[in-house]
This record gives sequence, structure tokens and C-alpha cells, in this order.
Amino acid sequence: MRRRRSHCDGFAVAAAAFGLAAGAVANTGLALADHPQPAPHTVRLVPPSAAVYSKGEIEAAGGATCTAWDQAARALASAGKLRATTAEPDGSSPEARRARTDEKRVGMTSIAFLRSKVEPAAPPAVLAPVKSWMATQIDRLHSVNMRDWEAANDAADRANALVATIVSECGLR
Repeated sequence: MRRRRSHCDGFAVAAAAFGLAAGAVANTGLALADHPQPAPHTVRLVPPSAAVYSKGEIEAAGGATCTAWDQAARALASAGKLRATTAEPDGSSPEARRARTDEKRVGMTSIAFLRSKVEPAAPPAVLAPVKSWMATQIDRLHSVNMRDWEAANDAADRANALVATIVSECGLR
């Protein structure tokens, strides 16, 4: 025989469930109201000191950077001259388009080569204009890709101005 539950048992279970729910709401409210402080930093990062290079290292790095720049600049100039001799006035011939594409490839390859060869120990008088020349060449190639010929010409003029500085600092030509 089954025992019949009274209403008191049901009310007791409902009251217990209501009490648990009220407790959960209260705990959630307290947790949301309390803003814990973040953990204090226990690791202190100290920037590395500037590298110190010997005079021999500086001279060797300057020479390596200048040699790499000379190779990259000559390759880029050669590709540009080839494109200029191939180009027609409107520049729409297949040969002119191929020459322009080759010039872009040589440009990006030359910049990648130069980036891999630039030595951080190079003297600032060499390093700064070489890095500016690379950035200017990237600007020029971007302008060529966007067919913004005026911006490409401006970037080429800026790069040519840097060439004189680099040649002077490196003692080239």
C-alpha cells in the first residue's frame, strides 16, 4: 500500500527550494557587487640595455650594410632601366607589363635581401638612410601597384635623394 503524502510535505519541499533559490540570488548579487582587486604584478620587466659594439664590429657591420645596399640598389636600378627601355608611351604592351611585373618582383626581392643583410651594429649615419630608402622603395612599389603614378614618382625622387646620402656615407662609386 502506498502512503499518501500530505500537503505539508509539498509545502516543505517548496519552501526549501525557494530558500535555496533566494540564497543563490543573494550570493550572485554579492558576487556582482564585490569588485576584486587584480593580482599584483610579480614579474618586473626590465628593458635590455643598449647593445655595445666594438669599433671593429661597427666598421664590419657598416661595410656589410653598404655592400648589401649597393647590390640591392643596382639590381633595382637595372630592372627599372629594362622596364623603361621596354615601355611604350602608353605602357600597355605585353612586354611593358611583363617588364613592370619583373621590376616589382626585383624590387620586393631586393628589399627582402637588404632587410636580411642590414646589421644593427652599422653606424647610424649609414643605418638610418638605408632603412629610409627601403621604406621609400616600399612606398614606391605600393604606389605603382595602385597605379598612382604621381605618388610613385614622388617616392622615386625621395629614394634618389637618399641614394646620394648613402653613397656618400658608404664611400661608394
